[in-house]
Amino acid sequence: MRTITKRKFSLVRGCSLLLIAGAPLAAGCVSRDAGYADLRALLEARGQPAPSSKRGERVAPDGATRALLRRPLTADGAARLALLNHPDAALAVASVGIAHAELVANAALPNPHAELGLKYGHGSPRLELGVMQSLTGFVLYSAKRSAADARLQAAALEAAQALLSVGYGAQIQFYKLQALEKKLTLQRDALQMVYASYDAARRLRTAGNITELALARQQAAYESVRLGLAQLES
Repeated sequence: MRTITKRKFSLVRGCSLLLIAGAPLAAGCVSRDAGYADLRALLEARGQPAPSSKRGERVAPDGATRALLRRPLTADGAARLALLNHPDAALAVASVGIAHAELVANAALPNPHAELGLKYGHGSPRLELGVMQSLTGFVLYSAKRSAADARLQAAALEAAQALLSVGYGAQIQFYKLQALEKKLTLQRDALQMVYASYDAARRLRTAGNITELALARQQAAYESVRLGLAQLES
């Protein structure tokens, strides 16, 4: 029997099933949402908005920002604005993307090698196909994939911590601003009342009904409130 044609080539890696030692082995299958699903779950469990895109890509931040600014600002809206525009938020999501890409690269099995031969003997020619796979590649595959999966989970956790910091920080600043606005409103109302009292005291002093000391006290109270308002507005 002689071989007149023989060719070696590599099979394409992919999301496929290989029959190794009589048992099917799934290789190269990684969810496109791996890592991002964990990130969203961590954020939503703590009441923070998750990244808008399903797989974590930032989506038209300018348009989303304008849409949020057209509505009355809330604490949740402030957090969303920060997550859309803060550089730390973009870096956090990008780190998950990098870890996801590393997992995809490590999830694929090494290329098997195939040998195709056309043999002639007695009778019709026979086509033979042999497939070979590196044993070392299979030994290292599980460890490499497990390590890449652990890195992705760690990246998702670190990204969630960074995004929570950005979101909570924005909400804290929103509540501080809200409290300041209420304090300004109270201070302005107080200034109007103190000024009315001071103006009445000046009229009474002109008419000789109160002493100079009483007028000075009213003026001091007015100036104190006015100064406090100026400090809040600065």
